[in-house]
Amino acid sequence: MGFPYDFHENWESGTLGGFNSETDANGVLNFLSAKDMVRRGFKAIPQRGNFACVVDLNGRDTNQYLQEDDGFDIDANNALYIGFSVCITDDLVMANTNRFTLFTLQSSGPVDEVVLDVKYTTAAGYQFVLDETQAGSSTVATNIELNKHHFIEIYADIDNAGADDGNATLWVDGNSIGSITGLDQGAIVQARLGAIGLDAGTTAGKIIFSEIFADSERFYPVPDRFEVSRVIAKSEHVFIGPGTVGSVALLSTDAGDKLLVYDTDDYTNTPNAQDIKVELAVGNLTSFSGPLAFRKGCYVAVSGTNPRGQLIIDPNPLNRGEPLILQSEGVIRNWLMSN
Repeated sequence: MGFPYDFHENWESGTLGGFNSETDANGVLNFLSAKDMVRRGFKAIPQRGNFACVVDLNGRDTNQYLQEDDGFDIDANNALYIGFSVCITDDLVMANTNRFTLFTLQSSGPVDEVVLDVKYTTAAGYQFVLDETQAGSSTVATNIELNKHHFIEIYADIDNAGADDGNATLWVDGNSIGSITGLDQGAIVQARLGAIGLDAGTTAGKIIFSEIFADSERFYPVPDRFEVSRVIAKSEHVFIGPGTVGSVALLSTDAGDKLLVYDTDDYTNTPNAQDIKVELAVGNLTSFSGPLAFRKGCYVAVSGTNPRGQLIIDPNPLNRGEPLILQSEGVIRNWLMSN
């Protein structure tokens, strides 16, 4: 599996990032910071980093989604693993038997070939469902814990051009949920992520996508925000709020690879040069031992051919207590509300 992945987006730029297009007639799909979410009364913040792709189902259209035209392509008789982090808030309102799609792999047309849906029934409650289409009857399903970030993994093995031997497998938070088999599929040419095919009875709730990946091998659940050691292959906010970094290193060796560390809680506001805490580059300084103290937060920007770095958060700098990132989400939320 390549590092970085074949496709990886975390929306830390505050834009659609690596996706090609956005469909959102009513303006309910946005790229929000953790501070924005807290001040709007959200009951969850991004699992990692500072930004997320958020769909607010209050005022939504039937379809609102991001579309990627290249990063999820799968030829006939080939396969791909997809992983993404999603949280659905507990103000979700769906009528009995309502169902909508969070993620779909599509062939030309477009035609859904593998979907991950949210379904509600009074008997089973809210469930993730893996199916070939939203109109399918798959029983590969598992209950959703609201206000919790779940890591979804899908393995899609596409039909061998007429053999009807396509299949797909679902894992949620590392647990195997099941597979659908005997699928008649076309080659995958695009993917969509959002809230698609909404019924009239689905009227409220927020969907928070923190990160999405695609690659040739399985991901397994990604570490959560409270990890001390972070390997970074895509620019991201490592933490928000005060904290201390013990060390940082540039691991890649291609000419032009660079890693910059900023003290900021919102990189989209283009921090000034004085916000840079350390700069590493191949051929120059490639590691730095701290401590490096941050007031607003820590953003790591990587650039180059195949950049990769590692950052170690100091869990108890100078006996001053844990940084916010290693404490509870409630502590982080309180800091965001007051800063």
